Amino acid sequence: LASMAAVTGPGPSGSARVFVLFGVAGCGKTTLGKALTDRLNGVPDRTRESVFLDADDYHDEAAIEKMRRGVALSEQDRAPWLARVREAMVASAAPLPSDPGDTRRPGRDVIVACSALKRSHRAFLWAAESQWLGSVKFAHLRVSESSREILASRLEARARTGSHFFNPKLLKTQLATLELDGSEQEIDTGGEVPIQDAVDALWRGVLPVET
Repeated sequence: LASMAAVTGPGPSGSARVFVLFGVAGCGKTTLGKALTDRLNGVPDRTRESVFLDADDYHDEAAIEKMRRGVALSEQDRAPWLARVREAMVASAAPLPSDPGDTRRPGRDVIVACSALKRSHRAFLWAAESQWLGSVKFAHLRVSESSREILASRLEARARTGSHFFNPKLLKTQLATLELDGSEQEIDTGGEVPIQDAVDALWRGVLPVET
């Protein structure tokens, strides 16, 4: 069930960690990201806070409208969006502003749900730098070919309720765009995998957590 690709970022003096959950639409990035954040914040006596970011919140209106119509985003569309996501990662990793000048305080862990379909997208996020960042790690939330129908039904249900702007017609495009080089380790989220089991897999793969 579980595995995790870890990439250490360029900020060795920082203590904050970023965990990016990536994959195609409907694979469970937001659901698992929120659950993992809750698990991290529930560790007794933990001195480090964890925060959750959903990259979908950083799309501009033009990109949202394109996806709503079923038009795939271009790299020109994605570039400013990824820049906003990376900026939010860096800002969220800083300690709460009660005493921002105290560099001895630990930075905050940041859980990010982001499609990051191409290697270049992940490389761009990995290159985030600040005094607080210590590492950036990636988890691919995998959907096997045998589970693609389940994934499509998730997206169609989401579209019917209007709970998300993503047009299910774009799933094939995302699957074709996804780039993996064989080194990525994965969490299986495509079938009837209980959320708690997937969170446990993330927990074992990304962590242990320092308290």
